[in-house]
Amino acid sequence: MHPGRRAVLLWAVPLLVACAAGETPEQQLRAWVAQGEAAVESRSVSGFAAQVSARYRDRQGRNRRQLLALAARYFLGHRDIHLLTRIRRIELIDRQRARLTLLVAMAGRPFPDPQRLPGFRADLYRFQLALAREQGEWRLTGAEWRRSSWPAFLE
Repeated sequence: MHPGRRAVLLWAVPLLVACAAGETPEQQLRAWVAQGEAAVESRSVSGFAAQVSARYRDRQGRNRRQLLALAARYFLGHRDIHLLTRIRRIELIDRQRARLTLLVAMAGRPFPDPQRLPGFRADLYRFQLALAREQGEWRLTGAEWRRSSWPAFLE
């Protein structure tokens, strides 16, 4: 399959799943994470941008445009991006807002089997994400991240 088509399918499938009738907010948020993972792995700025609110702001003073520029620079600097994600917590604040704690391992090659992860070279981060429902879709409104470690990732 052509890599461009693969990227579109990886991006579209979770979106279609999220639209399924009767899906809980937690299921929608899990699909949102999968959609974001697919966008990053395919280095799709537009796919990533679709998940970010126009109201995005973070504690470092970045707005949506600056966050997307940061993502674009990362995509340009990394020919291959492989992610391994772990959702640590989903907190529904109300029907329109949620917080996620997400652990992400980022590498330039595919991840090995779980027993070999602690010795695998990857950048590990802990993300605290704020989301809001806008026009029926979950969008990122704020984020904080810091370095993490394999023990924290695997606990």
